[in-house]
This record gives sequence, structure tokens and C-alpha cells, in this order.
Amino acid sequence: MRSLICLSVCLVALLGCASPKPVAPTAAPAVAAKETDDQKAQRLINYSVESGEPINTADGKKIICKQESVTNTRLKNKKICLTQDEWTARTNNAKDGFKEALNSSEALPPRGN
Repeated sequence: MRSLICLSVCLVALLGCASPKPVAPTAAPAVAAKETDDQKAQRLINYSVESGEPINTADGKKIICKQESVTNTRLKNKKICLTQDEWTARTNNAKDGFKEALNSSEALPPRGN
């Protein structure tokens, strides 16, 4: 009986010291490794928003993406992608509208307290 217990302990010790066989990594499915067009577009948009660098499109245009907050909420933002000319026109339109509001002859209504 004593020899059987000793043999069992030795066997367990030998098995515990043996190094396990290296397991070859299983290959991920090819579908999961490839990036879809939508995922690639979203990745490029996020990069442009963070870095401010333009994205080259398939038709040769350069698009710049920016993140703007949605009015009347602190939690929502939207990403807007436009060409440099469109950003310039948008900025100029906003400036012109502001100047027009300042120079208008209409009086503002009185403030109530």
C-alpha cells in the first residue's frame, strides 16, 4: 500500500513538471480579418476628426471631417465631412449672416425683467 501511494505521488510529480505541448494558434476566419468598406470609411473619418488631416477619396477629392456639437444637447455630437471649398463657403456664409444681423435696421425687442 505504501509503495502504491509513493508511486502515485511520483507519477503526479512527474506529470506536473512536464512542460505542456505548445498549441498552435488557430487562424481567425478570413471574413473577420478583412475590413468592410463601411468600417474603413468610419476609421478614416475618425482619423480625420482627430488629426484634422484630409481624406483622399476615390475620385481625387480631399475631404476634411470635423466634429460639431448638436444644438440644445450636451451629449450628442455629429461628424461633418466637407471639402476645403465647402468648409470655406460655410464659414463665409455664417460670417455674412452674422454681419447682416448686426447691420440690420430692425430694432431688437425690449428685454423684460
